Amino acid sequence: MRAQQFAAQQQANAFLDGALRQACSFRHGLMAGAHGAAGLPLGFAPEVQVDQKRRGSAIVTDEVAHQRREHVLVDGYLFRHYSIVANSKRNEIDESAAKRYARSDMIKGFKIVSIPVSDQERALAFYTEKLGFRVHTDQPFNDKQRWIELAIPGAETLVGLFTPEGHESRIGTFYPATFYCDNLDRTYEELSGRGVVFAGPPKKEPWGSFAIFQDPDGNQFVLSAR
Repeated sequence: MRAQQFAAQQQANAFLDGALRQACSFRHGLMAGAHGAAGLPLGFAPEVQVDQKRRGSAIVTDEVAHQRREHVLVDGYLFRHYSIVANSKRNEIDESAAKRYARSDMIKGFKIVSIPVSDQERALAFYTEKLGFRVHTDQPFNDKQRWIELAIPGAETLVGLFTPEGHESRIGTFYPATFYCDNLDRTYEELSGRGVVFAGPPKKEPWGSFAIFQDPDGNQFVLSAR
C-alpha cells in the first residue's frame, strides 16, 4: 500500500514539474517576443532552474513567491502565470468570504427558548431558586400570562417561561433541548440536594454522559457535560 502511495505521489510530482516547466517556458517565450528589439532572440526561453536537493523545478517566480511545490495548484490546460494558485491566497479568499457572511443578514443564533408551564409563579421559583437562573425580564403580557425571560449565568440564550395559546398540550412533555454544565457528577449532586428530581444518576454512553431531570410541570430535560 505504501509503495502504491509513493508511486502515485511520484507521478503527481512529475506532472507538476512538467506543468511548471511548460508554464515557465510559455511565459518567458512571451517575454522574449516582447523584448526582441532589445537583443533577445525570438522564442528565447531561459533554462528552468532545478532544485538540486529535491531534483524538482524551483518554484520561485514573481507570481508565486516562495511557495512549496505541494502548496501550488496548476491548471493542466491553461499554462498561464495566473493559473498557478497558492493555497495561502485561497485561504485569504476563504477568510474574506467568512467575514462577509459574518456581516450578512443571516441567523446568528437563538435569542430565547421558551418552556411551556402551567403556573408561571411556581416555575419562576423553581428555575431561579433551584437551578440558579436569574430574572432578565418579568413584564405583563395579557390577562392570563406574564412575559418572563430568565438568564443562565454565562450564557447568551435566554429562557422564557411562557406557553403560546393553543400549545398547552406541550406542558409536561420531553423538551427537545439539552442543558450543559462543567462537571455532570457534581452538578447532579448539587441539584439533587436542592430538591431537583432526576430520573436517575448520570449515565455514561460511548457518545457522552447525561442525566435527565424535570421541573414542577413534568417537563423533562437532558443535562450533559460541556
